[in-house]
Amino acid sequence: QLPSKSTTRGMQRPVEGRDFFAGVLHPEGRALGRKDSKSHVVEFTDFFCEHCQAAHDVTKEVVLKRYVPASGLRFESHPVAFLDDDSLRAAHAALCAQEQHKYWEMRDLLFQVQLDPLKADEASAGHNDTGMDGGGGGAADNNTDPDRPADAIDGNSDIAGGESKVEADPKSKQGGKDEKSNKKKKKKNVSKSIFNAALLRRLAHLSGIDTRAFSHCFYSKRYVDEVHRISRLARELGVVGTPHFLINNEHIEGTISEEEFTKRLGKLLAH
Repeated sequence: QLPSKSTTRGMQRPVEGRDFFAGVLHPEGRALGRKDSKSHVVEFTDFFCEHCQAAHDVTKEVVLKRYVPASGLRFESHPVAFLDDDSLRAAHAALCAQEQHKYWEMRDLLFQVQLDPLKADEASAGHNDTGMDGGGGGAADNNTDPDRPADAIDGNSDIAGGESKVEADPKSKQGGKDEKSNKKKKKKNVSKSIFNAALLRRLAHLSGIDTRAFSHCFYSKRYVDEVHRISRLARELGVVGTPHFLINNEHIEGTISEEEFTKRLGKLLAH
């Protein structure tokens, strides 16, 4: 059953140590359908990509609701971080949800976030060919304490590392060296991230997971290396942009209309 607010509301949340274990990703956590199926669709997607949002609407209606339950089609989803730091934050959050067996719920919610077209376009233009690591790899931030309480998650966290992306307070009255320093920092800083920690925690709550365990996963950067690994694998397979689909090893890049997806899957399953 696909996730929705109505299905997650009132749901019993998973319990760490009973339903899931920290640091363990179930190998089938991003797959739906029979493992031995001869018909499969593999998706490489970026949550900070408007075209991926459009593709999600199609895959949800055609693949997930129609073909996976009725035809035995196998569907795999792999989040990559090709664009801005937002890509890495969102993908990492999805894997933290996968740890609690809630990848699909988080995936659906992440694709419902309204993206800033200008910010997304700028990221795409600047990182599409070289942003395989999602902008990560900088110095570790100061908020990586895995024991930090879940309620402490705010919009100032940057799990990708590097400098903070929070704008300086325009009302600041500091003088002297501090004022000059603030002016320099303000020039370097960029707009707040769309997938900031506060938003991701709200999505985690809606997805029905243990938000405290999610917080620990998020701040410890537990699966950042796994996001990098998936992104590198995608590049090695020839994926240069998102969304990208492999339909029984046939590469298809970009959004596919509902009619075209239905046509391709119909031919696939007819053999």
